Amino acid sequence: MTSASSAQTTTTSSSVTQPTSATSGNASPNINPAALAQMMSQMSAMFSGSGGQPAQPPEVRYQAQLTQLEAMGFNNREANIRALTATFGDVERAIDFLLTRM
Repeated sequence: MTSASSAQTTTTSSSVTQPTSATSGNASPNINPAALAQMMSQMSAMFSGSGGQPAQPPEVRYQAQLTQLEAMGFNNREANIRALTATFGDVERAIDFLLTRM
């Protein structure tokens, strides 16, 4: 009986895998540097007004994108503004945002 339980313990401990460099704490996530730079630029533009306030309201800042969304049949202006604000004006991501939250 003891030999069976020790064999089971050996099997269990040998099935544990050690973390690889891709999953260890040292690994960095896959970050697209161009996308990160674009996001930082957009965030900087959002808060370029005085006192850290947005330079323009989202209705003005995303006017072209709002027109695109409306032309595609997304007629809820408030939802479109929320989606564009959440995605920093990225129309494709805003569409995904709208479709997954309807």
